[in-house]
Amino acid sequence: MSEKKEELTYILGAGASFQSIPVVKTFNKRFDSFVKFLDDSSKTIVQSYPESNNNNTGLKEALKVAKIIAAEFKSHQSFDTYFKKLFHTKNLDKLNLSRKIIHLYFLWEHIATIPQIKPESDDVFWKQAIIDKRYDALIAGLLMPDKDTCNLFCKTNFITWNYDLNLLESIKNYFYPEESFREFLKTKIKVINEYEWSVDGKISIINMNGYFYSNLFDEMKFIVRNKGNELLRTKVTKNYFDNNYSDNDAELIKFAWESENQVSKVAAEKINNSKNIVVIGYTFPLYNRLIDYKYFERNILINKKLYIQDPDADNIAEGLKDNFNINLDPSRLKRIKNCDSFYVPSDIIDEEIFKNKISIG
Repeated sequence: MSEKKEELTYILGAGASFQSIPVVKTFNKRFDSFVKFLDDSSKTIVQSYPESNNNNTGLKEALKVAKIIAAEFKSHQSFDTYFKKLFHTKNLDKLNLSRKIIHLYFLWEHIATIPQIKPESDDVFWKQAIIDKRYDALIAGLLMPDKDTCNLFCKTNFITWNYDLNLLESIKNYFYPEESFREFLKTKIKVINEYEWSVDGKISIINMNGYFYSNLFDEMKFIVRNKGNELLRTKVTKNYFDNNYSDNDAELIKFAWESENQVSKVAAEKINNSKNIVVIGYTFPLYNRLIDYKYFERNILINKKLYIQDPDADNIAEGLKDNFNINLDPSRLKRIKNCDSFYVPSDIIDEEIFKNKISIG
């Protein structure tokens, strides 16, 4: 019996999507841009769609809610902290309201206009792409050179904390490029449990915080930008923010602390089966500490290779040492500060197999 090949696991935080989604530092100002978009849209939509009175009412209500939530976000370190407070204080009505508005924000972010000029201030989010091209390059780098098929060098797991379609669209565009999003999600992704998906048994996706999606994307084969007015006008009806109005898309956005034992167990299994763990843009924040303790701990990592890819990799590595008692030998802990492309460990490639593929090709 052949020995089971060890897996590769990526842990993706907000920094892994910084070209398309803002990180904590730039989030609040970016959310202000969303509020301004709602303001502009609510003023102009009647002129463009005079028959859409109900939808204009919905956008005006969205603007009112967004202004309130924007002020709440600014009084907290991050929107995650704000949601955690609502969770602990059992403010379910405001939790559901806030979930709807943050869902609308991410919907807008996936269809927003890309600026032509980089902002002068580093405190202002610079959106470089709807889909961060580094994800596409990562999937390409993980694939063996097999013609007309997609085989990975080893089974790959993605433990993701993010609310974006970067990973999902990049995988789809290699494995099932002709499928619409609906067909890909409904027929090509196998749902293992509430948190874990599998693509052809080759890729696992563990959604630590639920995930972002909108059924408005169902018929699309790729995300189309500059559709903000059209999609939000369709989405936000006049009763959208009523307590008894349920939005299945918004309810996909969850937080790991709502079900920390189950999702941590799934993540721990993936890391335990892996030889290499690559942490990209994840800083192990305090509000996720208890969840992280359960899957990212010394006894699991002691014989693994750990790569920290982040401009602040030194401080993250020190944080792991201080907060998690993880002090790996330097040969097993690598710090990668260049984030122009995602890191792929060279030892996932079986040299003999690779040589045979090249010679046959």
